[in-house]
Amino acid sequence: MVKKILGYGLLVILVFFVAIVTIPSTISPSVTKELKATPSQVHKALSNIRNFRFWDPKIISDSTVSYDFYSEDNIQCMQVTDSLSNIIATYKVVKSDLEEVQISVDIRDIDLVIYSFKLNKTDFGTEITWSMDFEINLMMYILGAESKLEEMFSEGLNSFQETLMNNL
Repeated sequence: MVKKILGYGLLVILVFFVAIVTIPSTISPSVTKELKATPSQVHKALSNIRNFRFWDPKIISDSTVSYDFYSEDNIQCMQVTDSLSNIIATYKVVKSDLEEVQISVDIRDIDLVIYSFKLNKTDFGTEITWSMDFEINLMMYILGAESKLEEMFSEGLNSFQETLMNNL
């Protein structure tokens, strides 16, 4: 009888872990910050893929990687390559207007994600909202992936503000 109970208990635990690892969940982290700059200044800085690596907190910053910039069908792109000439990631400005800038992030072995930056003119400058939709497993959702991404976005917007102010 005890073996049966232990067997069923282990089966339940195994099914639970399989479920939280395989059940998909969508998160939508979003952070907003007001900047003391015009929408056109913010738009211009966001659309410059060459400067993206200086303020994105998740960009690969390693002395062994190189950054290659190119234009593809009038789209600004940045490719990150390791010392063995393997492409690690590709970043592209896929949409760029005064209301929204979208940057696609294609990292090897990870699904393509789109960073969305919405711009709204305010009395004191420009409100910028950094968001994305991302599919993860239920376990990552339970562990607070959305709030961790929001912290990362907040750091990124703070760095973006510094970069923007230094270039005005």
